[in-house]
Amino acid sequence: MEWSIVSTIGVLLVLGILLLAVEITVLPGFGVIGLLGALLTLGASAIAWSHYGVVVGGTVIGVSVVISGVLIWWAPRSRTGKKLILNSELRPDTTPEKWTQEWVGLVGVVDSVLRPSGTIRINDYKLDVVAQGGEWVEVGTRVRVVEVSTNSVVVVPVRDNESDGVG
Repeated sequence: MEWSIVSTIGVLLVLGILLLAVEITVLPGFGVIGLLGALLTLGASAIAWSHYGVVVGGTVIGVSVVISGVLIWWAPRSRTGKKLILNSELRPDTTPEKWTQEWVGLVGVVDSVLRPSGTIRINDYKLDVVAQGGEWVEVGTRVRVVEVSTNSVVVVPVRDNESDGVG
């Protein structure tokens, strides 16, 4: 059996689409496998275009677009795709904005030196925090949460004469 240009186009097209399918379903992201798949598919189209003209080249491009579209539609519905896609619903009562505001006023213990950022422990929770005013706070010092914003939890040391309000 003789190897022909049509065989080359077919092999490149099939390999390219298979590599794209692997990238979509098994190795999500746009990495080397996906890039190689896209290059093989484009290579098959370029060879078809240069050897057989516009009609065949356009047909190869059309077939690869249709098959890729079917893969993109099918991939999230496949067993592997369902494992990769998060299907939980974010309800307003579970958003961080709601429950993190409850930290304000609670007292915890410094777990790692705050210079000015570090970690504290409140009950069983470990929080990344920032000391107000850039203050250096030693391990074991009790601190109170005074502010919670989108990207930071601000604490101040609890003074000896202050009431605890431990949370």
